[in-house]
Amino acid sequence: MASSRALATLLTAALSLAAATAWADPTPQQRDLARNLMQKGRDARAAHDNKLALESFEAADDIMRVPTTGFEVARSLADLGRLVDAHEMLLRVMQIPERPDDSQGFRDARGYAKVLDDDLVQRIPRLRITVDGAPMDKVTSITVDGVALPAAAVLVPYKVDPGHHVIVARTDGAEGRAEIDEVERDTKAVVVHVVETPVGATPASAPAAPDAPPAAPDTTTEPRGLGTATWIGLGVAAAGLVAGSVTGALSIADKGSLASQCNGTRCPPSANGTLRNANAFATVSDVSFIVAGVGAGLGLAGFLWLRPSAAPATSASVRAWIGPGSAGVSGTF
Repeated sequence: MASSRALATLLTAALSLAAATAWADPTPQQRDLARNLMQKGRDARAAHDNKLALESFEAADDIMRVPTTGFEVARSLADLGRLVDAHEMLLRVMQIPERPDDSQGFRDARGYAKVLDDDLVQRIPRLRITVDGAPMDKVTSITVDGVALPAAAVLVPYKVDPGHHVIVARTDGAEGRAEIDEVERDTKAVVVHVVETPVGATPASAPAAPDAPPAAPDTTTEPRGLGTATWIGLGVAAAGLVAGSVTGALSIADKGSLASQCNGTRCPPSANGTLRNANAFATVSDVSFIVAGVGAGLGLAGFLWLRPSAAPATSASVRAWIGPGSAGVSGTF
């Protein structure tokens, strides 16, 4: 009996010490910071920034741990749709021991907490989870939104926040999954279908794929048509035609100018430059048309006889060049 009384006395002292520690008065600077945080939270709530309001009230509650700060945290959680967390916070507020020197604000906060919690208890949705296809003694785990629950969770409704939820049940050989949307004040039954799979068998949810036929050898080649040689020939022909036409026109223009300056084959010294240009352009034009003919022949040969190889074709580029008295085609193949 004496030992029991001593143990009771020791427990009472420990609880008193814990309560005194929990209610240790913050410093004046901490109190001022908490007041500013509370005002910040109220301003954020007025601006409909519920996330910032929650952060501000939580910071103030970390300092003070009093009914007023706790109630504001719970109210902000409810505003964000986190009804389950709000309910737990309100329970904490209502369990804070009363002290003789409690302010009227603390007493009011406890009363508000009771009113809000009575409303939340009715608003919180619930799930009635049933596992189908496997006996409960074979169920190794149940999770709701990634939170692990004991298998016995199926015996009572499970509180959740409004919104979308994913329920997964597992056994040693299979897994079942269900998804459901919940709204406030609603209780829904959700069935998770689990199919047991014998050892060594393929799960029913993932049927075995038929044996794939052996892979055929890769015979991919470029389709028959305009191969590299053909494109090069056509490019050369086009460049030659353009160069020949332009230089031919320039030569004709210069010769027309000479007709008014020369008497037959005799021309004044002032016309020598025009004469040289006319002859040069005529030469370039003749060469260009010859190049165009060669290109056309190459293109025709490529189209008729040459087949593209199985290897990827290399890129080709062609450009024509013209200089005084000369012309040609260059490129990469």
